[in-house]
Amino acid sequence: MSTSSTFTKGMTESVRLDLTRPDDPPVTVTEKLRFFLWVASIALGQAYRDLKAWRLYRPFQTADLAIHYFFLPIGRMDPRLILGAPKSRMLVRTIPESVTRDYEELDDLSQCPTREVVNAASNNYGGFTHYEHRSAELIQSTLSQLPFNPAPMELEARARKDLAAYMSAEVCVTTTSGFGANILAFRTVAETAAALSRRCIFLMDRDCHSSMFTGAFMNERATCYRFKHNDLGDLEYKLRLLYEKAPDAFVCVAVEGLYSMEGVVSPGPALLALKKLYGFCLLIDEAHAFMSMGSGGRGSFEWWQNRGYDCPLSDADVITATLSKSVGCTGGFVTANGICAQQLRLQDELLSHEGAESLSTVALVRTLSLLKKTRLIEYRMRQLKAKAGFVFQRLTEAGCKVLSSPDSAIICFPVGTVRQASMFHAEALKRGFAVACGVPPATPLWACRIRMCVFATSSWPDILNLVNATISVACKLNIHGIKPMVLEESCLPHESGEPLDVVAESEATDKGFHDYIATLRVSDMPSQNLFPAVHQEEVVFAGQEAFKKYGVGPCSARWFYGSFDIFVTLERRLAKLYPSLQTHIGRCRGMICADTEVMLVSLLNACSEPVYSQEILNLVLIPSDAPSSVRNGARLHKASQRSQIQVYETLSDLIIPTEQVSWTGQNLHLTIYLQTVQGNSILDLGQRVQTILGMVGEDRVKGLTLILDDRQGLGRIGPRNLGYLDLMEHQHGKTFFHTALGPTAAKTTVLITGSWFDSFGHQGGYVIGGASMIESLTVKAKAFLFSTPPMPVQAAMSDRALEILSSASPDSSDRSYVFEHNSLQPPDEPDYAADSSESSGESGLDRFLIRKDSAIMFVTGELGSDSDEAKSKL
Repeated sequence: MSTSSTFTKGMTESVRLDLTRPDDPPVTVTEKLRFFLWVASIALGQAYRDLKAWRLYRPFQTADLAIHYFFLPIGRMDPRLILGAPKSRMLVRTIPESVTRDYEELDDLSQCPTREVVNAASNNYGGFTHYEHRSAELIQSTLSQLPFNPAPMELEARARKDLAAYMSAEVCVTTTSGFGANILAFRTVAETAAALSRRCIFLMDRDCHSSMFTGAFMNERATCYRFKHNDLGDLEYKLRLLYEKAPDAFVCVAVEGLYSMEGVVSPGPALLALKKLYGFCLLIDEAHAFMSMGSGGRGSFEWWQNRGYDCPLSDADVITATLSKSVGCTGGFVTANGICAQQLRLQDELLSHEGAESLSTVALVRTLSLLKKTRLIEYRMRQLKAKAGFVFQRLTEAGCKVLSSPDSAIICFPVGTVRQASMFHAEALKRGFAVACGVPPATPLWACRIRMCVFATSSWPDILNLVNATISVACKLNIHGIKPMVLEESCLPHESGEPLDVVAESEATDKGFHDYIATLRVSDMPSQNLFPAVHQEEVVFAGQEAFKKYGVGPCSARWFYGSFDIFVTLERRLAKLYPSLQTHIGRCRGMICADTEVMLVSLLNACSEPVYSQEILNLVLIPSDAPSSVRNGARLHKASQRSQIQVYETLSDLIIPTEQVSWTGQNLHLTIYLQTVQGNSILDLGQRVQTILGMVGEDRVKGLTLILDDRQGLGRIGPRNLGYLDLMEHQHGKTFFHTALGPTAAKTTVLITGSWFDSFGHQGGYVIGGASMIESLTVKAKAFLFSTPPMPVQAAMSDRALEILSSASPDSSDRSYVFEHNSLQPPDEPDYAADSSESSGESGLDRFLIRKDSAIMFVTGELGSDSDEAKSKL
């Protein structure tokens, strides 16, 4: 009895624990009013800049007004260019407020100040952009000894095998982006359901990443439902309903292992318990958890295992992860077990048959070598857990409503409106700390967050200063609930050096991979070298120098923590690549992405949206032989009375469908996707467009968007091998579009897209177009907004390749800069003329030269002649 009373007394005197879940604090009416006034001031400021530059902005699509007058201006507040690797400290160039916010157009940025900041904005959780021991030498050897892309088949196979074993999976397929990994994963699940002749239903956490919803929506035969975020009660209720109403359905529950806008872990053990009860397929995206959670970096399931739960990775049917965050590369992978494993193998075979991009050699080597360094990974995970736990605990003590799970490398807390988040970001940067903001559409309007990422390699003093600065800034901005507090260095744990066994294992692993690279056979691989040896060495050298400066991967989307200066350099070069495009449109901009197929999906989805005028139908026309990513991207757009998609076999197929368009108005905007080089034909743009206009009625067409896919043009045709427009400019000059389109040119917008993989053997793709349209696409195109950009190494190599081609004289006799495997052949029956007889006086394909190895092939409008006949005609 006395024991009981003593216990009760002790409990009474103890501090009562707060067990309520941190939630977004309410935003006051006053703060909402300040927000709307702030939005108005931003819009007026943008309007003033437009007026000052004599640029009248005309929105093209419905979302463009909000993008131009709000999202872009706030995205360009406190802009910074990253000048080095995204380590725990990074060198940035800040753009002063006195300089135009269109900093991409500034000819000289060297006068802008540079400074070093503590990096808490990128996703380099494990600190693997800090190249340990001899790993940097390994990457340099890879760049110099092996082709950048495609990688040796043996290397790719070994990487897949080792990743599958590491993640306790039967099968693994690598992809060129984490975004692409989710598209592949959802397609695998949908096709598994189809193979079983069952209806596919995706039941997804409402806070899943955009790439997951994109992957789900791309499967037309599947149905998608959402459940409340991490709400097991809502999930179980909907599972019960589904199994009552659709008992034969193949249900897939899709979640993230670690949610990036909260830093919250999904309830893995509970999901497995429900899986045993209902028998659904479980898909987990471990993008942010891979190499940041669990003792071995395997993600959220291992994190639960470390806490004593029975949560084997093999119980997950499909797992996706990215190499673009904690691993410090660019790429992704999908693993599968059980019923989905065979279908993943089949999907991989289909992708290979379609000629899909492959993961770069440097990414494969870095990933493979890292998996073998188990002691290093375990050491980094311990360091990360300790540092993330310290930040979590200290911010909580200061009254910060941290939403994150314990030990999460992502520390998120609510600040209220976009205005408050923006002010927090700016103030932190002034104090030397780069943090990221979570704003709509990634968060609710009144629940914006500050997101800080903790690195295993961040020094303890930097961690301490980050916490103190965060508390100080929050107090200055009157963030709800946070009280002043200053932490002293005495509260920091003792920091010991890296264990000797970690160093020994790492150095031995790197040495072993040095030897392995030397043994890889590349002679049987298809060559992707555009240049002769001397110029190829220049391209490789550019990549090696870029690696010394930037490392391999960028580790985060550009909108979150800034652009690398090499990205701006490459995009500037793209913008000025084609004088005819500048003559036609005016100011041009370039946009680069890490995955060509994902880029095309996003581009077509964005271009399929309704146009701004409510009385005009956006009619999107796509040939049936277009890449599947193009067709899928257009179909992603929700059904609308103001936007319709038509996929056609031949041009004659357009006659009946366009006459039956269910549109009460008379006016159309045409969005037309065309491939510049297809099989053995060169696009006759003028003839194709005029044929389509004649079918739909030219008077009805109030606008035209041309999406010209030059993936088979760049590096293959034109006097400088710069692609389709290079050839057209050589024949028609800078006024090509006016010559080809006539009066229609005045109402035509042009986008040029291409693939670094198909052109140079690199990775990713690009889009070139009018400045205002490209600016809008940086927000509307999910591949740019939510996906990691290309590797700076690859961007530097592609930039150097373009520089070499651009420097060649159009009339130069040295035309050796072409692919050895160039397969362009003259058409047996010319489908389209590359020139207009009215403008040049010649019929058929106007004469142009291409090379295949050392032989000149001369192409005319009739038949291609061999090199001897070509020389005689010349």
